[in-house]
Amino acid sequence: GEGGEGGGVRVNKALRASHSRRETDRLVAAGRVRLNGRVASAGDRLQAGDVVTLDGVRVDWAPLNGASGAAGGERVRFSYLKMWKRRGVVCTTDRRVRGNILDELG
Repeated sequence: GEGGEGGGVRVNKALRASHSRRETDRLVAAGRVRLNGRVASAGDRLQAGDVVTLDGVRVDWAPLNGASGAAGGERVRFSYLKMWKRRGVVCTTDRRVRGNILDELG
């Protein structure tokens, strides 16, 4: 799971269920994210089986990112929606934000 170019998922995507990309970049820069027991860096890429923690709590990142090995080697299938967003809808999946896109989609 280490280092720059190549396959895998960027470490900042491991926390995408709970944090924005920018928030995750700040957490990584602050040394709060670990990859396989060592402090993660922004260029790290994750492979199936890598262990990611935030403040010592393990993050189940693989199912969110389609990594094999999560559930018997199966890959997660995604559905994509295209939406013309009306004014006032906020592009965030944070349900605490009024007018978030998930509430708009229903």
